[in-house]
Amino acid sequence: MSSGSLMPIVAAILISALLSGAIWCSGASEHGPQVRVLVCLGGMVAVTLLVRVLRHEKNIFPWDWRWGGPLLGLLALVAIQAVNASHHFLPGSEALVPQNHFHWLPRSVDAATTFGALLLLVGYAAAFWLARVWLNDRRARLTFVILQVACGTVMAVLVISQRSLPPPGALYLFTGAFINPNHYAAYANILLALALFWGLDCSADGWRRGRLGHAGWLLFPAAIILFTSVLRSGARMGAAVSLLVVSVVVIGFGLRMARNRWRLILTLGAAAGLVLLAAVAVWDKPLNTISRAARSLQQLFGNVTPRLDGQQVQGNVASRWAVNRAVAGMIVDRWATGVGAGTFGLAFPYYQPHSMSGFYRHAHNEYLQCVAELGILGSILLLWAACAMVLARPKINYLGQALSSRERWGIVLALGCLGLHAMTDFPLRLPALAFLMMTLVGLSRGQLFNDNSWMKPVSHEQTR
Repeated sequence: MSSGSLMPIVAAILISALLSGAIWCSGASEHGPQVRVLVCLGGMVAVTLLVRVLRHEKNIFPWDWRWGGPLLGLLALVAIQAVNASHHFLPGSEALVPQNHFHWLPRSVDAATTFGALLLLVGYAAAFWLARVWLNDRRARLTFVILQVACGTVMAVLVISQRSLPPPGALYLFTGAFINPNHYAAYANILLALALFWGLDCSADGWRRGRLGHAGWLLFPAAIILFTSVLRSGARMGAAVSLLVVSVVVIGFGLRMARNRWRLILTLGAAAGLVLLAAVAVWDKPLNTISRAARSLQQLFGNVTPRLDGQQVQGNVASRWAVNRAVAGMIVDRWATGVGAGTFGLAFPYYQPHSMSGFYRHAHNEYLQCVAELGILGSILLLWAACAMVLARPKINYLGQALSSRERWGIVLALGCLGLHAMTDFPLRLPALAFLMMTLVGLSRGQLFNDNSWMKPVSHEQTR
């Protein structure tokens, strides 16, 4: 193996180690690893540029204005917000002190908070760029996914064990920010989708080449551990999304392999059962008999008091709607440029109804919170950049090895899981998860929606 072909593997190991370190170093704070990750990402970008100079690359800094333009616009908006702060937050008194500012420019509630958000945006862009430059080789992608799934599997074992080992919760120290079941479930479901589809891709590759000892086969038992840990975590949305992931795999594999109607009926029946179980796990309402069976199932996996409480679910839904209505008031007040990136928790108390108790650092809806913080202008720039990052393919000189259909499906489903979680929680406010998401977007290289070959029935020639 030449040094040139080895470098993507080394880069994949370094990127994976960086993201895994962000997971384990998060601690109880959402922003614990951000400084270390940003410094390491900056170092990797500098080393990458140096390597490209030494290798006499024609385009030293690959850039695409399709995603670079809106990204620069978003960074400029957030920078102006930070410089033109309307208030200054005093931590001791928990108060916002007014400051002089230009009313006709975008402004932030607090300068320091928005500057922190600006640094994180730069870090996310660096993670995306590094993935596009280095993870364009199939072996590098497989190395990255295997290492990430291995890290998540260790975390899953701790989540499964920590409710049983005395004293209860003794291992919470090691799971850091993911002590929150919803945060952990969002992380595990990303890895569950990657493990299942990369495992299918590796197994298919092994069958074609007659090699069954491929390391990718280990992704299947890892997926089982991840799935069990999500059910055990007690996160209702997490359990529903996990079952949705498994349903997609069952339906897709069944449609591909089905050669008669009975197999197709069995496949769709199994998927329907999984979807029904997901609905019961979340809403706890369809039928009392089914509800009791679901409680028994969760007790089997969790060995804890069942969390499937219909009144609790109704209370959560009611509180979410109340928060959403209050956030709508924030959006109307500063609809154009928002209250400032990252400042939702500081501004929301001024819009929070007196009947609503508690302190809300987040809106529990990433999409509404994004509009509240960045306004319509920033949200359009963010959506534009996101779509271009996912859809715009690199120049042909930097395309690398194309993604297989299963690799594409795995990334699409992983990002879809995160998008579903973002409707009821705030996973993207955790830098560790956001860095992982941006790496997957860069890894996809604009190839996610090329075709649907994975869903096509397998031919007899392919099975020989």
